[in-house]
This record gives sequence, structure tokens and C-alpha cells, in this order.
Amino acid sequence: MNKHPLPIDRLTFRRFLLGKQGLYPGRRWQGKQGASDAVRAVEAVQIDPLHITARSHDLALFSRVLDYEARHLDELAHADRQAFDYGSLLFYYPIQDFPYFRAIMRRFANEGGYADLARTKPDLIAEVRARLKESGALGNRHFESERVDSYRASKETGLALRYLWLTGEIITHSRRRFERAFAFREGLIPEEYTWEATDAQALDHFTRKSLRFLGIAPRTLWGNHLYSLYHARHPHFDAAINGLIEAGDVIPVKIEGRKETRYMSAADLPLLETVAAGKLPAAWTPLDVTNDQEVLFLAPLEIVTARSRAMDVFGFDYKWEVYVPAEKRRWGYYCLPILYGDRLVGRFDPKMERKSNTLHINAFHLEDDFTPDEAFADALGRGLARFVRFNGAAHLVDHAIQPAWLKARLAQHVTFEG
Repeated sequence: MNKHPLPIDRLTFRRFLLGKQGLYPGRRWQGKQGASDAVRAVEAVQIDPLHITARSHDLALFSRVLDYEARHLDELAHADRQAFDYGSLLFYYPIQDFPYFRAIMRRFANEGGYADLARTKPDLIAEVRARLKESGALGNRHFESERVDSYRASKETGLALRYLWLTGEIITHSRRRFERAFAFREGLIPEEYTWEATDAQALDHFTRKSLRFLGIAPRTLWGNHLYSLYHARHPHFDAAINGLIEAGDVIPVKIEGRKETRYMSAADLPLLETVAAGKLPAAWTPLDVTNDQEVLFLAPLEIVTARSRAMDVFGFDYKWEVYVPAEKRRWGYYCLPILYGDRLVGRFDPKMERKSNTLHINAFHLEDDFTPDEAFADALGRGLARFVRFNGAAHLVDHAIQPAWLKARLAQHVTFEG
């Protein structure tokens, strides 16, 4: 094992994380199959129900996949079964992960509050099972039961459905207006992914997967993400992490100007070395324009920017303010970071008004140390034009873009109304 951390400058760190997540230097996948490849390559895409513009998970794939449409992910998960949703922190995962999640599903069957529900209310669980067997795919709205005061469900049957889903007995069959219908997994999961990993196999798989998802991470962040997958402490988390470090499958690194040691997968070292040399890994070649030619508007739950990572990676102060009281917001309710090249240079707050099919720009902020020029204005205009098309907006109304010359330049790419 190499005990001396590999030194990495901040630019290499930033570009490597963006590239590993498919966000640099431009979209490298295309269409529905490209969306499937992207989900597998980036390890997971977090799901969020808010529909202010396109939903966060669709924005995430829109930023990575040329010609992406929101129906693609729905079809991949619920018709083609190339992805599935799971977890207390809800993500779409590639179907290849399903056998390993079955080990986590066993834990939910035997430990925690949902296992207690099954033990204390067996008749409720039996009733929900019977209805599903009788009727096929059902959502919680199809059941009548006692109301409950729970973040996870409004009725007891909702908790029962969640128990059966967390334990893997049922999976998400389909979504209608984003509401899930559930069905027994038999016959839905492709045959080659119905096998069940051992606890040791799953722990090794998820320990590696967590670090690949994060790209480069301090041990605490790595461990916390692993915990979020299991939603419980595992007696062998530390041993699994230590084992990969000792075996050399994971290598220590030091980021320029940072004290703590971080870790990355040794298999990614050739990518890192290519980036450090100022070159582009062949697998990262964009199919269309680069981020220098067209900005990306990052989804609010991107792993490279969410939960304080924006400051760590980019020196960019970002907080998703949907849960912040209106009078305390700095940037806007659904504010999205603007990625230009390999930098976050600003943010904007869009909102779709669906009755009039109008996209509103309610706030727009550029970083104090960033001076926009005509090249940026054109990149912003191209990104905004694609964003408007993706959201299916017929009208665009701006309430915030400054300076005036920038908005005038954008008018070469989009039409503002109002």
C-alpha cells in the first residue's frame, strides 16, 4: 500500500469530479440508451418530487445526455427495467445493483421500525399482500385505512407498502403523475438480476460503489454515504474501508491547500493522471458542444454541489433554498448553479408556470469574481435556449438578468416576453 498521499491540485480535483460524474467537458451520452449508460456510469441519480421546472433527477440527466427526454428515465425504470428506485434516501440505481440491494432488503425485514410494524400488525401486512395479489399494481390511494402522522405515509397501508418495498417483496411498478404503484417483484426484475448477494458481497460492492459515486472523498464523507445506503450502522463498515485501503484498491490523496487525507479508487488513477496532464480522457469526449460553448444548469441534488460540496470543490456558496423561509432566502426558491467550463460562475432561479406554459427567471446572480464577456453570454444563451426547450416552455419571461448588455446578447438565442 502506498502510505504517502498523492498530491492533487485544485483544478485537477474539480475537473476529475465533474468528469467522473459526466458533467465535463460536455454531454457524452445520447438518447434513452445514453440515459441508461449515464445512470450506470455515475452510479446513482437522486429522486425528488418537486416539479418547479423539470424534476431534479431529470435535470441531472438533461445535463449529461444529449436529446434526453423525461420519459426516457420513466421507461428505463418501469418498462425496460434497466433501473429501479430504492432507499430511505431515494435514488434511481442501475439494475445491476439489485442483487446487492437484496442484502440490504434483508436487513429491513429483520431490523428497525418497519420490521416492528410487521411484527405488531401482521394482519395489515397480510391485507396489503392479498390486495396486491388480487389486483396487481396498486398505490396507496387504492387502500382505505387508518390515518397516521408520518413523514413517509399518510395511512397505515402506506407504511405497509413501504415495508414490503424496503424489504424487496414489491418494487415500484409504475408512476402516474409521479405517484408510485407497487407490484410483486417476481416477473418484473430481469432474470439475470434476481440472485441475492451475501452480506459480505454487498458490503464490498457498496463500499466500492460509494467511493466511485463520490469520486474523491474524505473518509468521513465516504463512510456517511455508505451509511445512507444501508440506513443503519453496519458492524463491518470500518473493516471494509480499511480492507480496500490496505489492499491498494483505494489510494490516499491530498488536495492542494487541504489538510485532511482523501481517498479515490485506484482504478481511476489513469483518468486522474490524464486530467492532471491537462488532457481529456477519451471516454469523456463530448458528442456536441462543450461546457465552454454552452453552460449547464446543475440539478439541485447533484453530488458535486449538494450538501456543502459546492464550497469544497468550487469555493461556491450554494444552498438549495426550498426549505428556507422566504424572508431568509438569498438566491431563490429553486436556484440552480450555472456551470461554465469547469467553474460555477453564478446561479439562477427558474419556475415553470404550467397554465400559461411560461418559464420565469425570478433571480439571476453572477459571482463577484466573475466578469461576463460575449463568449459567456453566448454560452449562457445556448444553455438557456436548450433549457427552455427541455421544459417545453412556449414563453420565457425574465425578471432578473443583469447587466442590460448581457440580456440583450441573450436575445440572439432566446426570445424574452413581457
